[in-house]
Amino acid sequence: FCRSFQTGPEVAAPQTDEQRIAVEQEAQRRLSLATSQTMALNYCRSDESNRFTRFFRGLSIDVNYDFRRWKKHQRAGRHFMLWTPRNILRSDNIRRLLFPDLAFIGATSSLLCYYNTSVASEMILSLPFECFTVTSMALGLLATFKTQASYARFNEGRSLWGTLINESRALTSRILTRVHCQTGRGMKVWNGQQHAAKLVRTFPLTLKYHLTEDGCNPHI
Repeated sequence: FCRSFQTGPEVAAPQTDEQRIAVEQEAQRRLSLATSQTMALNYCRSDESNRFTRFFRGLSIDVNYDFRRWKKHQRAGRHFMLWTPRNILRSDNIRRLLFPDLAFIGATSSLLCYYNTSVASEMILSLPFECFTVTSMALGLLATFKTQASYARFNEGRSLWGTLINESRALTSRILTRVHCQTGRGMKVWNGQQHAAKLVRTFPLTLKYHLTEDGCNPHI
């Protein structure tokens, strides 16, 4: 008798610590390479595998500007470049508003207009204008407060991140200047200085991966 055995789905072997570290190092290398060649990075927090959903729900993360990026950012026609078809599609605010919010509102409005013009004969669906005139001031104040709160949160986060960078540089400079190389232990002290400087350099990256799920790295 011939027996056919149906094997189940292959289970990936668990990665060792060396393999996991190598994968994360490669992802960080790709992130560093991408940030050196662009003005912003596309990142999506959603776990959706659908490319359509990831395109519309993606975010644009601005990278730290150097002199070349500031020169490009301060051009006279930079505001006109925002309204080119390419930049409109790349704008995360427009894409995130289009789907699903504006898509749902547009579909609902289209169905309502079709019902009022083609289906309803006498009684149409409508709202009185008082609903909009009474709530317009409250909605305006709410939008103003939300905008101010958003800018305040962004400024606070950027200030804290700038303080972290300055303190890291100050700590590194103190380590390199105040820890002197004594006679007979010069190489050992020098290696310790380099190791401490590398630890300080990796602290902002470690903190970024600690505060977020994947360090806002689109390559993970």
